[in-house]
Formats: sequence, C-alpha cells, structure tokens
Amino acid sequence: MHTNKRGVGLYLFLTLFFPFTTLQANALKVKKVYLSNGLLVLLKEDHALPLVSLQAWIKVGSAYETEINNGVSHFLEHMLFKKTKKYDIGEIARVIESQGGRINAGTGKDATVFYINIPKEALDTALEIVAEVIQNATFPEEEIERERLVILEEIKRHEDNPEAILWDAFNQKIYPTIPYRFRIIGNEETIQRMSRERLIEHYRNYYVANNITLVIVGDISVKKLLPQLEKIFEPLPKKGPLRIPILLENRKQSFFVQEKKSVQQAYFIAGFLGPTVENDDQYALDLLATILGQGRNSRLYKKLREEKELVWSISASLLTQKGSGIFLISGEAAAEKVSQAMEEIYQGLLNVQKNGINEKELARAKILIESGWLFGNETYSGKAYTLGYGTTLKNIDYAQKYLKNISRVQVQDIKRVFDTYFQGEKPNAIIFYPE
Repeated sequence: MHTNKRGVGLYLFLTLFFPFTTLQANALKVKKVYLSNGLLVLLKEDHALPLVSLQAWIKVGSAYETEINNGVSHFLEHMLFKKTKKYDIGEIARVIESQGGRINAGTGKDATVFYINIPKEALDTALEIVAEVIQNATFPEEEIERERLVILEEIKRHEDNPEAILWDAFNQKIYPTIPYRFRIIGNEETIQRMSRERLIEHYRNYYVANNITLVIVGDISVKKLLPQLEKIFEPLPKKGPLRIPILLENRKQSFFVQEKKSVQQAYFIAGFLGPTVENDDQYALDLLATILGQGRNSRLYKKLREEKELVWSISASLLTQKGSGIFLISGEAAAEKVSQAMEEIYQGLLNVQKNGINEKELARAKILIESGWLFGNETYSGKAYTLGYGTTLKNIDYAQKYLKNISRVQVQDIKRVFDTYFQGEKPNAIIFYPE
C-alpha cells in the first residue's frame, strides 16, 4: 500500500490526538438494515458535501462461473445499463450525466459492483435507475452483439499486455482445481458463444435481493430514505439457496515456469497460497507484504533495486479473497538479471522465516497501511467502496475493524503466520523472457 510524506505526516499528526481505531469507527459508522425481501442496505449520513455515492454490490464474479460460461459476469456487467423496461438504449448514461453524475461498473472474481456518484438533488433518479437495472434489464439482441465485439476487442488488448497474461498464467497454475483460475474477462471461445439465454439465466440467478448489498454514503437523511428504499426495491425477488462455489485450493503447488514472449524485458510473479478472508492470518501477511515490497524503504526494494540493481521494479502484496488468497511478489528486470533477482527474493523470504522482522519495520508498515486506508476513504465513493467490498467479501465488521485488526499484530505474529504458509521451499514462479 503506497503512501507519501503527506500521508505519513497526517498519520503522525492524527495519532497525537486520536487512536486510529476511533478514526476508522467514525469514518465507517453506518446504519445497517435488511429490507423485507432480504436486500442488505448500508447507509452513512454525511453532510459535509452536497453529494451522494450509491453502489450496488452483487455476490457474483468469475469465481461463480464454469469453463462453459466463463466471462458471463463481465458480459452481464456490460449489458446492465444498455436498456431496461423504462430506459431506452443510452438513456441511463444521458440522464445521470445531465444531472452532473457519473456512472460505472466493474467485475471481479468474487463480486460485481456498479455505482452512481451524483449531486444529492438527483438521488431519487439514481435510486430509480439502480432499481431498474437490478430488476428490469432487457438484453436486446442487437446490443448483445455490439457488446460481444467490444469484449472481444478487450480480450485482444488484454492478450497484448504481458503483465495481464502473466497474471492469468499464474492464476491458472496456482488454482488448478477451483474457479479462481478463470479470467474475469473470459476467453474468445466462451464470449463468441455467449447466448442471450445464458446472460438472462445468470442475471435471474444472482441479481436477487438476498445476494445484493446496497450502499449509500453522503448528504442523505437515513430516516427519510429507509421507507423510500423499501418501496423502490420491494419488487426485487428473494431466492432460495444460491450456488456457492468451492474456493479452497487444497492441492500443494510447486511450479517454476519460464517462457519467451514478445517483451522488451523480463516480467515475473512469485508467490504461494495464503489464507481466506475468514482467517485473521491475513492481517499479519498484509503487514509483511508492506515490509517486503511496498515503498522505497521496503526490504526487497532496497536490496534488489537500490543496492544490487537487479530489478526495474518490485512489489509485494497479499491478495485476500473469499477463498484461498495469494502472497505475491512481482516485478520487472533485465533478462540477464532476473535469475539472480529470483534467488535474492528467495533468500529474503528465508531471512524472514529465520529472523522475523523488527519493531521499527512493523511500525512503518502500520503507518503505511493506516494512512493509505485514510486516503482511500476521503471521499464518499471511497467510503462506499470500502463498506461494499468488505461486506460482500465477508461482513460489515470486516470493513469497519480492518485497522483495529492491523493495529493488534505483533512482531511474533508475523513470523508465526509466515511459517504457516511459507514452507522454506522456493516460491512458485512464472517468468516471461524476451524472445
């Protein structure tokens, strides 16, 4: 999690007067309500600016797909704003933009989100549009064909990006048995054969009240808004037990792949399986990733970039998911130096296993994570995203208590947790070399 001098300065100033757990609690204090049909609503009233961020989070993404329908969640996201029973093609975007708002969407492995950022005077319109999109998208054939071409072009661009295809290859290797191996965007074959019936089936299966979290943050009145939400979203159906994919990868991975590609320098990813979002080990590994590969003072940056000049760039992170996560180290290097760089990474991991980390490194990592969290939640949109993402991935406590859990991690916790996931062997890796 990157930061800057202003971020660290803000942290040091604030911690003189406020504990971070208090700052986070105040930032994300929300009203949590289930509507009569099971729709979860999170409301945060904040009158600092006359704006509102409205986000709908659906528990569906590429992890809920199969080899046959891979890409359907992303394709569906492209179709949602095209046409509904009330709004004609292109009308939704025109209405939102005419009122000074912005509308967009995104698909991940575990979730799909679409959002509207709007002046408060246009909130009624935005709510009506979200309800219409969730319930009454019509999927006209001509628009499906138009978007099919758009997505196929996205796939071509994706496959021209060495970092993107490196990431795809790593996922396919480290997740051989579970759907995290699937690309979010799908592939040319599945998109070519994606039918209107398949899109509608996916829409009806997952765009249901008890599978959606609606987040509204900004200049609102919670008391006035709740009855309005019940009325607007009442027709949205509730469904019985939804298909929940198996997302635990139990097979131990061991791979080291080297391929030649049309690249100018070497790209690499190394890593190993980590905890699920349900496991509190994630907090220690978030901090360790920061210590190893976030910022110019991180261990790997100083060793590999500054001291030995082996890489152009390097970073470390923990990918936290509903299922098995990944502890990752990635970077770019000259082809003739990448082998030595990989060895130095391995030695760096062994050093953590043998000697752990020190209090100064832990304190720095907490500063970076905490200040980064604050900057990420400066806006209404940022707050809504944190609430929606955390609640969709786990629950509202996960979103609200992240910093508190980070603050509790001690030096000995990091070594203990790291020993659980790193067994002393060379990490899984894929390297792309220039042809």
